[in-house]
Amino acid sequence: MLPKEIMELSCIRDIWSGMRMKVFLLSLFLIHFSLFLCSAQDVKVSAKADVNTIRIGEQTKLHLKVEAPADAKIKFPIIPDTITKIEILNRAKIDTVRSADGKQISYEQAVTITAFDSGYYPIPPFVFQYSRVGKEGTDSLMTEALLFSVRTVPVDTTQAIKELKPPLDIPLSFMEILPYMLIGLAVIILIIVIVMFVRRQNRKKSGVKVFVPSRPVHEIALEELRKLEAEKLWQAGNYKKYHSAISDIIRTYIERRFSINAMESVTDEILDDLKGKTLEALAKEKLRYILQTADLVKFAKLQPIASENELSLANAYAFIEMTKPQHIQKAEKKEETI
Repeated sequence: MLPKEIMELSCIRDIWSGMRMKVFLLSLFLIHFSLFLCSAQDVKVSAKADVNTIRIGEQTKLHLKVEAPADAKIKFPIIPDTITKIEILNRAKIDTVRSADGKQISYEQAVTITAFDSGYYPIPPFVFQYSRVGKEGTDSLMTEALLFSVRTVPVDTTQAIKELKPPLDIPLSFMEILPYMLIGLAVIILIIVIVMFVRRQNRKKSGVKVFVPSRPVHEIALEELRKLEAEKLWQAGNYKKYHSAISDIIRTYIERRFSINAMESVTDEILDDLKGKTLEALAKEKLRYILQTADLVKFAKLQPIASENELSLANAYAFIEMTKPQHIQKAEKKEETI
């Protein structure tokens, strides 16, 4: 072979050898670069607004999103109250969504923003910090910067300035009035309960003046009932006066016999106060009939029939006989036996 050809072959061999070295180095670089990209792409961050342009005072939302492996610990950026001239109105809780295989987790936070000055405002990148299990140190990633546009409301300067419109009168709905009605009803019920409680306490404190009769109280009450019977009021149509008189006689008798403030108490209060007394159930039922019938005649203008009028008086006689002192009842029974 000629020396010239030998030199050409040697040159070609050197060139080929150099190309193989470059290809090897390039391959090695690509492998390292791909590994770096894979490790960096394990965690992805983004910031996106619903709209990039609003009018003054309008609101929109900015969504911060992170996609990371399940073993990554993510730290969201601390968002100030104002970014340039963009106002932060609300920071929602961070929502977490795990992938079906459980290897990836998506984090998202919605931030409500607005602005009150027109112009173009940049939103700087948000910096997220994260760490991985088995790796030391903390890494950080940044979102892309955003440009936010705030526009004024267009004004037609060719039109004349108009006067301000008065406020609109919107009628209230039943559902709007209902809470106030319930509050008012609750206040009324509370007042009634307080008044009844105070009245009862006053009655207990005031008590009844001790009555010292010249003769037994049941004799006085029976005598007054006989006088009332002789007046024949209900036969003349004076139902109210008749039943009021029976009620007053019985109430006076109860005050003197049991030391209960019956004249200033309503029917239910009298019956409630007598619960502590040893009375027969039949005596209480007769008293209830007397007082309730009198209440209906006085306040509901009831006109009872003849049998009802006679029954009220008979119950009054019976109630007094059943509730007079035990020693008197025993003495009377002894006299009857003799």
